[in-house]
Amino acid sequence: MKLICRCPIDVLETTNAVDDFVSGWSGAQATAYKLEPHLGGRLAAPADGADAVPGGLLMLWVVSQRPAWELVSEARSAFGCTEAFTVTEQVVVDHHTPTTVARLGFIRRREGLTHQQFADHWMGVHAPLVMANQPLFSRYVANVADPSSGWDGVVEQHFIDAATWAEHDRRLVAERAEVRNDITRFIDSMTQFAAVALG
Repeated sequence: MKLICRCPIDVLETTNAVDDFVSGWSGAQATAYKLEPHLGGRLAAPADGADAVPGGLLMLWVVSQRPAWELVSEARSAFGCTEAFTVTEQVVVDHHTPTTVARLGFIRRREGLTHQQFADHWMGVHAPLVMANQPLFSRYVANVADPSSGWDGVVEQHFIDAATWAEHDRRLVAERAEVRNDITRFIDSMTQFAAVALG
């Protein structure tokens, strides 16, 4: 089970806060990020209002027979989460190389698609198309969100450095029209952040 939480950055930067929480869940792992707004090329316009507020983000992986709502409830309480929801994670590619920065995009599906149609297009059409066009990220993760969260998915694109990220986006705009056009077939909006891992 994987959980994504948006919460105040100062809570995540508190010494041992994440480790203390994870220790209460057998086999749990966590990664904390600092989020900054990212005005990302032609992928999507950033949303206005609360969605685009920077802060912290915590990803938790737990192997447990306990229900997901318990993890969500405990995370909200421990970290003052403004959002916390489970996702189904699909690691599309992982080159297992060190990365310094990531783009995280909180996605809402195109009007007229069901949540399942959105997920099927992302994994069955868009992700293979992205990979066929030689992307420059080192790790690409598609997280299909619990639809009750108000989001349909969260995408992770991890890069070796900021220069590689910039070149990836340049190629997307200049040379990858097929990928850009497909985005609009299943995505209505995406609130994007630049994410740097803490610790």
